[in-house]
Amino acid sequence: MGYRKRKAALRQQVIAAGRDAATVSLADKVAKLQCLESCPAERKLDHYRQTLHAIEQRYGHSGLSELLRGQLARWHQP
Repeated sequence: MGYRKRKAALRQQVIAAGRDAATVSLADKVAKLQCLESCPAERKLDHYRQTLHAIEQRYGHSGLSELLRGQLARWHQP
C-alpha cells in the first residue's frame, strides 16, 4: 500500500476513534512541525492539511487546530 493510501486510512481511523484521538493527532503534528528547521516533503504537508481539514469537519475548530494551521502557514502552500 502506498504512502497516500496508508495516510488516508490513518486519517479515517483517527476520525473514527473519537475526539481524544483527533486531539492527540493534532498535537503530534504541531509538535513535529515546531521542531523542523527546513520544509518537510510536500506529501507530508498535504497529509497534515488533510488531517486538519477532516478533524475540523468532524469536531470543529479548536485552539489546537488553529495552532496547526499557523504551523502549516510557515511553509509554502500550493
